[in-house]
Amino acid sequence: MKNTLFLFLVCLLCEASSLFGGLTCFPRRPLGCGTGEVSAWGYADYLYLWRKHRFIPPLVTTSPDGTPVNSAGVLGASTTSILFGNEKITKNPCSGGRVALGIWLNRAKCLGFGGTYFNAGVEKKKFENASNIAGSPTLARPYFDVVADAQEALLVAFPSLFAGSIKVEVTNSISGADVYASHRIHNARCVGIDLFVGYTYSEIDDSVGISSNSTNILFIDPNFETQTLMNDHFDCHNQFQAALVGGTLQAYIKYFAFYGAAKFGFGNMCQTIDISGDTNTIIPLNAGVITPGGLLALPTNIERHRRHRFCVMQNYEIKGVYSPWRHLGLTLGYTFYWWNRILLAGDQIDLNLNTSQQRGNPLVGEASPLVDLKDGFFWIHGITAGIRVCF
Repeated sequence: MKNTLFLFLVCLLCEASSLFGGLTCFPRRPLGCGTGEVSAWGYADYLYLWRKHRFIPPLVTTSPDGTPVNSAGVLGASTTSILFGNEKITKNPCSGGRVALGIWLNRAKCLGFGGTYFNAGVEKKKFENASNIAGSPTLARPYFDVVADAQEALLVAFPSLFAGSIKVEVTNSISGADVYASHRIHNARCVGIDLFVGYTYSEIDDSVGISSNSTNILFIDPNFETQTLMNDHFDCHNQFQAALVGGTLQAYIKYFAFYGAAKFGFGNMCQTIDISGDTNTIIPLNAGVITPGGLLALPTNIERHRRHRFCVMQNYEIKGVYSPWRHLGLTLGYTFYWWNRILLAGDQIDLNLNTSQQRGNPLVGEASPLVDLKDGFFWIHGITAGIRVCF
């Protein structure tokens, strides 16, 4: 009795995963390996999830009309305001889904096999601003000039000089799957405990894209550039593959069942970041000239960078099931996913620039910006609701 109570309390701290094998949607009867109630099971959940915030450096600034051109949009100037960035990006919860299937492999129904897939949806945050045809308000992209050792800003729009627009898009998407074999190690009239081993896979993609379009309105000379389009993209891809271990606990009271389970993944995180950029200079009497490198993505950091790191994943869930029907139950619960090594795009943006290498020119002086792969932990959590079927 003491051992059963101890296991029950420990497992209630864990999460319910897809291993609800050996259970029945008819929980008023004892549910052990020998009950013949369930041969296969499956469930479908709606996920309502929150993500950990992501930090984005200052990417767009402005200054009031009348600010001197050499200080407009420059970080640290008293007249400069940050329009986007220098903040932790958070948003309303996203919708996702999760499905699972499983089957018992022996007549005693102590050995099972199953799989789960989940998708946490795509979180997007967009920023867009544009000046009028006279160049107001001022729009700028700030950076630190390593050669001049000073804060500077690329003017995209400025009264009587440039009219322009800036767009920024930040996205994050998460998905994963696992397969497992389970074994029931404990069974009582109202409590069952399973252990499982298997394989788990997950992908976390995170990106930041910045585009600016600036038109010279001071004068129009057919031999002089009149429009400049710049694009910078930072795309991070995290691919996790690992061994999976864990356990589940199930308890039953009449028409209700309560589940708690925990998953732990130990394996390889393949971290990749693709940095790209280009500048399109348009001159009316000539074809547009496209050169590699934008503002923040320059030849010194444009490349695909990849590395492998040991990573740990944890997934916890608790779930309640109301099941007055023989083959169908309604579920409501909470889930939590955590990884300890994730690359996020905002952390890879270096605002320290050597602009001598812009527009295809050779680098003169210090190599900057550089890539310093900075990773950290990341999590999602939220509410689950769905159905469970048994046969």
